[in-house]
Amino acid sequence: MKEEKNRKASYSLCVITGMLCGIVLGTIMDKLAVGISLGLMFATMYYLFFAKSDKNIDDGEKTD
Repeated sequence: MKEEKNRKASYSLCVITGMLCGIVLGTIMDKLAVGISLGLMFATMYYLFFAKSDKNIDDGEKTD
């Protein structure tokens, strides 16, 4: 059987997605700088809070 790897979302993917959403939001609000800032903030928060950390993955595999 193939073992599935639990991969953490990369930070660059989160930032690119957040910036894209921020540009769209900023265009809608007619304030591009605010939209980009919000997109970057939400991307960083998603990465820090919701992405699986490597520490949690490694702890489950240790057998001593």
